[in-house]
Amino acid sequence: MDTRSTARLCLAASLLAGACLLVAGSPVLTSHPDCPESCNCTVDKALCVNTLTVPRKIPAEVTSLTFIEAEFHKLTTGSFSHLRTVYLLFFKSCIFEKIEDGAFDGMTSLRYLFIELSEIKYLSERAFTGLPSLMYLSLAYNDLSGLPVGLLNGLGSLIYLDVSHNPLVCDCRLKWLVDKLLSEEYFSPPFKCAGPAELQDRLSSKLTQDDFDCIKPEFHAFQSMNAVSMRVDTYKKRTTKQLNVVVAEPEAGVCSILTWDHVEFTFKVYNNITAPSVVACTPVQMETDLFILAAQLYGGTRVFQFDSTKDSFVLSQTIDTVKPSDVETFSIDGTHYVALADGAKGGTSAVYSWNGNRFTLAQELANLYREADFEFFKVEDQPYLLMLSSGQHPALYKWSSGDRQFIYETDIPFEEPVAAHTFVLDNVVYLCLTQFLGESKLLRWNTSTSGFQDYQVFKSRGAMVLQPLQVGQEYYLVLGSDYVLTEVYRWNPQDKKFIKSQDIELKTPRDFKVVTVPPENEDSFLFVASFSEQTEIFRHELVDLSL
Repeated sequence: MDTRSTARLCLAASLLAGACLLVAGSPVLTSHPDCPESCNCTVDKALCVNTLTVPRKIPAEVTSLTFIEAEFHKLTTGSFSHLRTVYLLFFKSCIFEKIEDGAFDGMTSLRYLFIELSEIKYLSERAFTGLPSLMYLSLAYNDLSGLPVGLLNGLGSLIYLDVSHNPLVCDCRLKWLVDKLLSEEYFSPPFKCAGPAELQDRLSSKLTQDDFDCIKPEFHAFQSMNAVSMRVDTYKKRTTKQLNVVVAEPEAGVCSILTWDHVEFTFKVYNNITAPSVVACTPVQMETDLFILAAQLYGGTRVFQFDSTKDSFVLSQTIDTVKPSDVETFSIDGTHYVALADGAKGGTSAVYSWNGNRFTLAQELANLYREADFEFFKVEDQPYLLMLSSGQHPALYKWSSGDRQFIYETDIPFEEPVAAHTFVLDNVVYLCLTQFLGESKLLRWNTSTSGFQDYQVFKSRGAMVLQPLQVGQEYYLVLGSDYVLTEVYRWNPQDKKFIKSQDIELKTPRDFKVVTVPPENEDSFLFVASFSEQTEIFRHELVDLSL
């Protein structure tokens, strides 16, 4: 222990001894006319038991005031502002439901404050303002599970703090206090951590900064686009490598193309493609060509090809669809394919291939059910296509190189699916299946059985999409719901599970897309398509949870 710490410890010990003498005092009672009815007064001390209110008047000579089992249960703002000469204030075995901001304002002479055995559950950061001379503060033997960051602000004279025998949770919200204790800014008796589980019963004196992981990524509101939308996608121009965002806006009847403004540092509309009642605007990037497929509820699915001479998209083809609900693009053995899910009762879902001039029918997959979604993925270079249909289990198709078609493989036992998404994490393929009411699921590919098996469950209350996202090295699942807050789950590498990290208030979210914008700071943004509200954009930021 260095000289500074030794000096502080000695001073704290002398303060404690002085406080004990002040509380003990002289047993000789006086009959001072200003002594309140429920109090006993000595020459300079007052002891009040079962007092109904804070006394408005006490003898001027009193510097030590003690309350035991007080009958008032709230300390209001300025409760003690008239007691400017009190040196010590002691509460024991009281029950305080609330201590308001500035309850002790005006007690400029107060050096010792004890509030013990008083069942305090919460303190605001301004509970102890107006105490410039306070040197000793004891909150021992209460029910405090946390302490706000600014609690000790303004207590420039404080050198002794006792928060022992409280159920304090040693998480990021308490890191500020641990930092102060580690820096020996105050002397404090060690307290036991009541949580979290990994730190339970650990003494505060044994904590280090490495015990706290408080820098967490979160999505924060950044920008709003004044249009409802259904899908969001991205593409890059082959010549300039400029990243563009494509938003399907059914009410406006356009595929809105956005780009990052490097001057204003916002997203702005760069171009539009007219597409009435559009539900998806899906880019298809080839070696030399760029297309956007606009799936429309009326008028078929239009194929627009980028014309570099006009710097715009030109209609090149219309694919006959009745009520398209999803467009999935992929490439197999150098050939580009498009899978169109048709949600109409008499519609036909099919796969189309690019023949060098146009997309032509390669395979019809179903025309008996209302197909809602397609999802393409690969397992060890083997292509698969998953098809979701109304009232049916998800149907898994496997690509046959010899037939150059998808062959039905099996059903996945999952009731009433509304959306499917796959992703790869640690070389393992995962599948997200969304259920509107009930349980959405994360499934994991099992190489030994060549199929998916249940891995994690998420309660669904009006869920329309359980969607995977990746930002840098961080992996997320977002459960977008119509009835409750949208839930963001973050992958925990230690537990190998997705742990809930954030709630976002959104209305009718339908699609999520991460967009990373170079070259400033490689900022990442989350686009959220909303069926009834405007498109929202969130910035991915690192947040210090200890502040």
